[in-house]
Amino acid sequence: MVYFISELFLFFHFSIIFSLTVLCIILYIKTKDTLIKNFLFVLLPLVLYTFIAFLYYFGSDAGIQLSVHAESALFLYAALVVVLSIVFFARGVSRYLVALLSLEIKSRKLAYNLINMGSFLFFLFSIFFIFLQTSANWKYAFFIALNRLYVYSSLVLILPTIVASVYLQRREGSVNYHLLSEIMIAFYPLLLFAPLDALFFMKSPFKLVDISYSLFSFFVYFFVARHYIYNYEPDTKNMQTEIDAFYEKYDISKREKEIISQLLTGKSNKEIAAELYISYNTVKTHVKNIYRKLDVVNRIQLIHKIKITHRGD
Repeated sequence: MVYFISELFLFFHFSIIFSLTVLCIILYIKTKDTLIKNFLFVLLPLVLYTFIAFLYYFGSDAGIQLSVHAESALFLYAALVVVLSIVFFARGVSRYLVALLSLEIKSRKLAYNLINMGSFLFFLFSIFFIFLQTSANWKYAFFIALNRLYVYSSLVLILPTIVASVYLQRREGSVNYHLLSEIMIAFYPLLLFAPLDALFFMKSPFKLVDISYSLFSFFVYFFVARHYIYNYEPDTKNMQTEIDAFYEKYDISKREKEIISQLLTGKSNKEIAAELYISYNTVKTHVKNIYRKLDVVNRIQLIHKIKITHRGD
């Protein structure tokens, strides 16, 4: 019964991470936003690890028969993927924390170099710890990577969390302060969750550290959602002021203004053609020329262009 509940929690955890990843991929495709891309570098390794764990625990009863060599090779590759996903997840979280801090260029570059060096050393240690200690028993090596390495690696995230905490104490109210505070809430319990997992839940499908990772994903996703609304959704109250500054900067013609104004209301090209009494192909040509002129590819990026022009970003 306890094992079944653990599997159920793993299913919910995987569903959450997978859903957030898909939503962020959709937002990134639409916006090509750097902040969303940075979050994806965190989510993708986590969803990969969670997917492999999901397949292992839920697919073990599928009854698929493999030869000894095929099974051994499968577990070897799976173990390598798990190790890489854990290393890249820890690296992604650390870089994401650094990206949220208001650091000078030299300090940020130094932090990134230290993170990259630490990630490489962590990878080498993981390979030694798992593969050289399991005597080519790849199924056992996979088990060690999926459980022990995953749990112990969570403690690695405490260091960048502490550094970010010290930084925030010195610069309370700085940019991204609220999000960083939420990340502290998500990650500090790892100091308790990791030892408990090591003692009681090492063979369990769902680990307590997954709670921290789910919270972290939720907090950052809501931050990304607010970022998207602020930068890419039209603001009806301030839109006219934003548009006036935008038109002046980019020397928008009268016809282009009419097209843009219709685009911002969400109308399709066909509806715009009917509204302005011009052909559908003429609207397509105007829209294509406007996008090329402004170096955007869709309406969402057009709205973002208008907003940052008004704010002077």
